Amino acid sequence: MKNSTTYSVPNTSLVSNYIAKWNADPILVGNNKALDKLFAQVYPTNTAVEEVLVKVITLNCLFSTRVLDKDIQTVTACIVGIANMDARLKAGDISLVKELCRAFGQSKLKEYQSFASKYCAFHNPDAFPPYDRFVRFVLQQYCRQKVLKNIKITSLDDYNVYVYAIDQLKKQYGLNPNYRELDHWLWLMGKGVTLP
Repeated sequence: MKNSTTYSVPNTSLVSNYIAKWNADPILVGNNKALDKLFAQVYPTNTAVEEVLVKVITLNCLFSTRVLDKDIQTVTACIVGIANMDARLKAGDISLVKELCRAFGQSKLKEYQSFASKYCAFHNPDAFPPYDRFVRFVLQQYCRQKVLKNIKITSLDDYNVYVYAIDQLKKQYGLNPNYRELDHWLWLMGKGVTLP
């Protein structure tokens, strides 16, 4: 990623074109469908270690969330150990992302935020935008360009601020896509994918 990039001001056409580009990629779509099925149909709850372990490994592999192999068992145990995990996911309790990161260990708070948010997002995509460094980069540039106002660039490392920034984009620019579709748009832009 470049240190400074200028992005087009968000509008419905821009976002729709990026979403269409994402939807035309069979690998990206396939990864999402596989995880949707795994999280919603095969293992929808988070109480059995063996079921959560499969979700942790698969998510980490397909989405490169950078959970270290040595931490897989700890992350799995933490998820199973969170009180009322399934009810909180269903309710869209975004504080769950930070709680999971803290449970993984203070040294992992920032590093595993991507994993924690994506794990929650695959359980409830309408409530949890996936945290991603490419998306964060675009949001930072939008702050620099004053497309997003009253948000400190450095505060976008905080999941609550990150969610607020995405919500502000939706509100300020009349964008109707859900969190997953917005993530696809911002992720592709952050990766440097351009439209024809």
